[in-house]
Amino acid sequence: MTWKDKAIKHIEECMPKESCGLLAIIKGKETYWPCKNIAESGFEYFVIDPDDWAECEDTGEIIGIVHSHPVGSCYPSDNDKASCEHLGLPWYIFSVENKEWHNFEPSGYKSS
Repeated sequence: MTWKDKAIKHIEECMPKESCGLLAIIKGKETYWPCKNIAESGFEYFVIDPDDWAECEDTGEIIGIVHSHPVGSCYPSDNDKASCEHLGLPWYIFSVENKEWHNFEPSGYKSS
């Protein structure tokens, strides 16, 4: 089972809300780390539980952010793009509706 398979299982468990998680290197292997979405409205955006982030960071090296779009495409929103730039990590988005993945990386551009 790949990390994407594990992420899709978590995504299905979180429906109809957006799921969120981290991609990390743990014991030399890319691993999906499921996180709680603590956003007030988990239907339109996500906020990763800081305790989940800290636990993952203590266990391995975080190398990406994973979340779902329950409705619509797998392409990033403006908020997704801004958050990707801010965190400086690749993002992986799964469209539940279209059953497809999209990933993108920060451009390195930071506004002042």
